[in-house]
Amino acid sequence: MIDNDLMKRLDNLWAMLEEDGHYVKANTVSLAKEHIEYLEKKLKLLEKTDMYLKTNYPDKTGYYFICGEGGTKDDNGLPERLHVCPAYGGDWMMVYTRTDKTSGPEY
Repeated sequence: MIDNDLMKRLDNLWAMLEEDGHYVKANTVSLAKEHIEYLEKKLKLLEKTDMYLKTNYPDKTGYYFICGEGGTKDDNGLPERLHVCPAYGGDWMMVYTRTDKTSGPEY
């Protein structure tokens, strides 16, 4: 199924084909680049939606989830321990302990 935006772009492309062969080549490349950017944005949104669904519905996806916390919290509000269940319905969990080591992008 082709959306209306793409149909308008294709109609414009066909109109340009009737005008001038040289002009058409430049605009075809431009339209293709625009549409690729449009599709890349949709793909990023789809990937975010996929991760949202996996993490918010572990009972349906089988994805791991944080099921508890323990210990004192640091200045950032992070607990000393996190309890992670590997799948919904599991009768065990892993306990991850804070190390106070930080990492991040170097500027």
